[in-house]
Amino acid sequence: MQKERVRSSARVSVSGEIKAVGQGRPRKNTVKQFNDELITRVTVPEQLKNNEFATQIFKQTSSILIHRKLLKPSHIVQVMAYAKAVSVYFATIPELIEMNLVFLDALGNPKQNIAAIQHQAYQQLVKFGSLLGLDPLSELRTGLIKNQEKEDLDDRSDFSKFD
Repeated sequence: MQKERVRSSARVSVSGEIKAVGQGRPRKNTVKQFNDELITRVTVPEQLKNNEFATQIFKQTSSILIHRKLLKPSHIVQVMAYAKAVSVYFATIPELIEMNLVFLDALGNPKQNIAAIQHQAYQQLVKFGSLLGLDPLSELRTGLIKNQEKEDLDDRSDFSKFD
């Protein structure tokens, strides 16, 4: 005995675009757009004012990014972190004690390994420097370094320009 399929008349054919289940009506763009314009002047944040070296690094880095026309308001925190990491990397043991990164034991020896703290700071400064486009590889990636003109290149070898 064979069963026959019976189609009900309740199904209505819908023409047009097929949407995924749960997609529903398209929503309005509710995400607020932030003003991400380029910054031409920046002041040193309060968090860095007690550290002269970090303040100097912040000023140098921000001036480099302003000159390259890359500094946006969203980059300020990264520049701060970069400046702080550089200051920790080059800090002496008494400066690290002042920053509360190193504690002394009863004999006056540091409890933490100074090299490990400096290594962490180095990793941070490399990461933030790369994100900001401060190292040569990230400059290439972001297109900041212009390729040499085609007429300057020689097909014979890379060292032919020294001949």
